[in-house]
Amino acid sequence: MRVYTESNTVLLLCFLALGLAVDAVPYDYTASIEASTSRIFSYLLCFFVQCLKNPHKPQYGGGIIKNPELNEGLKGWSSLGGAKIEQTASQDGNNFIVAYDRNQSWGSFSQIAQMEKDNLYTFSAWLQVNEENVSIAAVFKTPTGFKNAGSVIAECSCWSMLKGGLTANFSGPAELYFESDNTSVEIWADSSHCNHSLKKNGALTMTTFENEMKWISNEPNHGQEDYSIPDSMLNFAGQNGIAVRGHNIFWDDPSFQPGWLKSLSIKDLRAATGKRISSIMTRYRGKVIGWDVVNENMHNSFFEQRWGPHFTPDS
Repeated sequence: MRVYTESNTVLLLCFLALGLAVDAVPYDYTASIEASTSRIFSYLLCFFVQCLKNPHKPQYGGGIIKNPELNEGLKGWSSLGGAKIEQTASQDGNNFIVAYDRNQSWGSFSQIAQMEKDNLYTFSAWLQVNEENVSIAAVFKTPTGFKNAGSVIAECSCWSMLKGGLTANFSGPAELYFESDNTSVEIWADSSHCNHSLKKNGALTMTTFENEMKWISNEPNHGQEDYSIPDSMLNFAGQNGIAVRGHNIFWDDPSFQPGWLKSLSIKDLRAATGKRISSIMTRYRGKVIGWDVVNENMHNSFFEQRWGPHFTPDS
């Protein structure tokens, strides 16, 4: 009988983006990587990731990945490189896939995904190993060669998020698999996703505004809201068929709050956050595909320090 246990620790990952400005949300599992250049996925991103007891749900329902949460056994997944694979569950019922008895670096589980030429694809997966801390890479074997979609240092006691992507220079099937030079470890995976976000030729299909929807931009002075810039940007996006994700309602970083907010009493802070939610969500209802509600709350705690651990604004 194979027994799997998990505990909760924190892992700090810093991926260096070489000379690129990346307009992406660096912390949050709901975020996708959006940019207007095909070079973006050739580099790693710099962000903080919390190593979690349980992985989050797959982004976009898994996108083109079949059975991403392993709720249908091994459906869609195959063994690669002679490794043995199985679907199993943690003590609290979370399903995941395991590759063991690995004799090759690429010995793991794999899945075939269909891709379209000149699309840029975001990719993510939650990974864990059974011992040590090990680097694991996600790779797509394509008709034109092997493409690395990102890597992460996986731990033996919690789930780490691998996040990256690739540009497809072909149309057709690609085989996703995971690899590690340390063949003595088991590779565990859950909540994989792969989803196309934009066209390499510049036909942007989805975007996120960097600062224009943030509270510090919309209400720099207490009671004086200004949405003129995001209004114009949303109008442009709508006219050009570009979907927009709302970013963000609150930001937990104390360095990026409206100056007036920091001096409010708890009562006034509760009123201000409730007004903020009502204002921005009413204004942009039906105009965005979703919201980053509290940004970077894994490694910042502006609201929790003032409000308590259960920050839940009135709306």
